[in-house]
Parts: sequence; structure tokens; C-alpha cells
Amino acid sequence: MLPEGGESPPEFFARLLPAAFAAAGRTLDDPALDRMARYLARVDRGRRRTNLTGPFPAEELVAHAVESALGAEWLPKGAQVADIGSGAGFPGLPLAVVRQDVTVAPVEPRRLRREF
Repeated sequence: MLPEGGESPPEFFARLLPAAFAAAGRTLDDPALDRMARYLARVDRGRRRTNLTGPFPAEELVAHAVESALGAEWLPKGAQVADIGSGAGFPGLPLAVVRQDVTVAPVEPRRLRREF
């Protein structure tokens, strides 16, 4: 858990995401970029209140999002995915951000993480 306050806003992540996806040979359209940036800002805020992720720099959330989203190309159209032990939503929520045709069901036994 990180100290509360000081979380990064969506604009912080929106600046980092295009280059991170480009380095992985992928792109995000503007609506997906906005959704991903808002999601990462929410994770960053939430991890300062509960133990969603380890205490690493906010920039590493971008790397986790890119890694998570890379699997999207292997999912069939309209796939239904269970994200077991989803915690902060990785990899399921980044997959859902880049593939809105995919349904993701997060499965998380820990109450605080599930409520996030």
C-alpha cells in the first residue's frame, strides 16, 4: 500500500500509453486510450488505499496494462473470459478496454480487492 494522495491523474497515463503500446507493436484508438488512462488512474488511487498492487512507481502500471492487453489479439470475437485472482483487474480489465466485444468476469476471493 502506498501513502494516500499523490496519485496520478488520467492525463499522466494518457501521455505514457501511446509510446508503451507502440514499443509493443500495438496502438490504441483515442476512445480506448481514454478508457485505459481512466482505469489506470483509478487503480493508482485505489492502490494507495488498499493492497491492490505492490509499491512500485505509477509508470509500471502502464507496463502491466500493455502486457495484459497484448493477449487480446488471441481471443475470438465475443469471447467470455474469467479473470481468476483479478486483484486490481489485471489482465481482465485491460483486455476489456481494448476489446469491447469481449466479456470479462473478474473472480477475486479477497473482499477489498473484489470491492475495488
